[in-house]
Amino acid sequence: MGSFFARYMKEAIKAYYHRFDEIIVLSDGDEKEFKEKHHLPARRIYNPNTMKPAGKSSLTSKTFVYVGALSRQKGTDLAVRAFRRFIETDQEWNLHIYGDGPLKGWIEEYVSSHGLGQRIILHGPNGNMVEEFPRHSILVFPSRCEGFGLVQVEAMCCGLPILAADIPICREIVGKHHAGIFFESDNPEDLCRAMREMTASDLSTYAANGLAAAPLFNLEQTVSEWENMFNAVKS
Repeated sequence: MGSFFARYMKEAIKAYYHRFDEIIVLSDGDEKEFKEKHHLPARRIYNPNTMKPAGKSSLTSKTFVYVGALSRQKGTDLAVRAFRRFIETDQEWNLHIYGDGPLKGWIEEYVSSHGLGQRIILHGPNGNMVEEFPRHSILVFPSRCEGFGLVQVEAMCCGLPILAADIPICREIVGKHHAGIFFESDNPEDLCRAMREMTASDLSTYAANGLAAAPLFNLEQTVSEWENMFNAVKS
């Protein structure tokens, strides 16, 4: 987002946000910041997960999956760098990447120049993730910064544990519900360490925890919270 955006938001909050009846944010952390730091009304309403999975992961496929824009913000470069280190001691697991974006050319060159074409599979942006998620076993979520990251919740509802960057929204969605493990943000070496730790773990516990938490993010829950907000404002 950069320093310009941060300065813009600071001035916008000061100049305009006191006019609003409600400020809707995407995380408990943002709600707390608006209330305690800016002394403004805020209400957290999660983005809804509308995915109806075709099935649940059996957790037997030795595949990591990355889903999202191929960009620096999303940390796609971290995923492929970490995976290259990971396979120095592993001959079984592969990484499947679904998406498109500004790093596409760099990733293709990286895969080609390091002879990774049999271990990193690039699917492009057209994957039907309702069907694709259950075919994999672990979601890699390496974002350097993120407002919400719906793909985490989509993976949870398909029974996938999550390797998540240690950033606030991941701590709230993944950490709070014990649906995966963390690695240091912007650190491919620590992501590699986390890959090794998770592949040696019992994935079923993380998967069960994610499935149990998934209804908190469904469409019906979100609609109910928006209706409650509108009713509160009208009264």
